[in-house]
Amino acid sequence: MSSSRFAKRTDQLVLQAVSKRFGGLEAITELSLCVTVGSIVAVIGANGVGKSTLFDLIGGLHRPESGSIHFRGAPLIGLRPDQICAAGIGRCFHPPQLFGTLSALDTVVVAALPYAQDACEARVHAQETLGLMGLASQADHPAHSFSFSQRKRLELARALATRPRLLLLDQLLTGLEPADLDLVFKVLRAFNHRPGLTILLAEPELGALADLADRVVTLEYGRLVADTNDSVPVITAEPAPLPTAPVEPIGPIAPVEPVMSLGDVTEANHDPTDDLPKLKPESVEVEVEAGHWERLP
Repeated sequence: MSSSRFAKRTDQLVLQAVSKRFGGLEAITELSLCVTVGSIVAVIGANGVGKSTLFDLIGGLHRPESGSIHFRGAPLIGLRPDQICAAGIGRCFHPPQLFGTLSALDTVVVAALPYAQDACEARVHAQETLGLMGLASQADHPAHSFSFSQRKRLELARALATRPRLLLLDQLLTGLEPADLDLVFKVLRAFNHRPGLTILLAEPELGALADLADRVVTLEYGRLVADTNDSVPVITAEPAPLPTAPVEPIGPIAPVEPVMSLGDVTEANHDPTDDLPKLKPESVEVEVEAGHWERLP
């Protein structure tokens, strides 16, 4: 059965019988998974079971020995990480991967630039995103001065600045302070509700994810051993192994239409910089109404 026949129209990410080895270690074994558009899926399992490797395969950092990976109907294997990001997949790493000497604002501006009309728009979008994450008052502070929990929020702001359709969050919740965890949950729920961001989270345990995820899959020794979505069909056909010859470099691909825009995160005729210094983790509330971001009193 081909991946195209297996995938439904509502499937955003489809992995079919994907395997990855590192020397004698089989990190991922015959893993098949469908992620539906607009869903929040938790991938849980103890450290070392292959969660980060799975994200590395989706994000293009590693290439599987066999299997196929499709995003919105297009194959991902062979694309560079920057091309995969341009196709609409954002990611947070564990631990956070930041340029310590850059300010928080510059960190997010760098991520926003490829998806903005110009530097001015990228800067405004970065300010808005930092505000949503409660980091506006620290926009000029270097990333190395942030606490671990604040670095997690900064990395999420950077990932959101790429305007993704699918967001991969590798242990984003691990190490977050309680107030930060509450804020991150509100932001993720809002982005997921509208404009429909699909979210894939990897965590060692379900924990607080039980209140966020609408589906939970469990990895064990590189295999998918449990899935709360019983309606997903099981793939029995094994795709042909990938060619061993080097893959020719792929030129730039046209970015897809972003799932979020400036109009999605600010009210009409409202200058987002007016409120930025006032935003703090313990006081920020966000909700989505009619496609706009609003800060509750």
